[in-house]
Amino acid sequence: MSIMPFIVAHPYLFGALGIVLILIVVMEVQRARRRGGGVDAATAVHLINREDAWVLDVRDVAAFKQGHIIEARNIPEARLDESLSSLEPHKDRPVIVCCEEGNRAASVVERLARAGFARPLLLRGGLRAWREAELPLEKR
Repeated sequence: MSIMPFIVAHPYLFGALGIVLILIVVMEVQRARRRGGGVDAATAVHLINREDAWVLDVRDVAAFKQGHIIEARNIPEARLDESLSSLEPHKDRPVIVCCEEGNRAASVVERLARAGFARPLLLRGGLRAWREAELPLEKR
């Protein structure tokens, strides 16, 4: 059986397949945009060391104190809007935004981009990926 007789004999099935494929493409495009040009842990280290990137940790204070990327700045996601003015001097530098797994940080990346930050980047996988890469954390 060739494809054309199958399509003619099963138009609803073929239409459903087309809709599913379109939805998959749309969801992948949205996911890519939401990641805000995310970077993996190794690229984040490169940006910190070579391009003067700074790290914004948007977890709550207790989680931050349990361990965070060295010299990261902690501003919980809920307090971001009231703290934006204090971040103004760093708008032109790359900023790597992280949380535990990358979910909350993705929305913060979008908010920073709308606020005029030049290069807000998501740490893909968050602190979990950082730990898995066996990169150093500090506690304070």
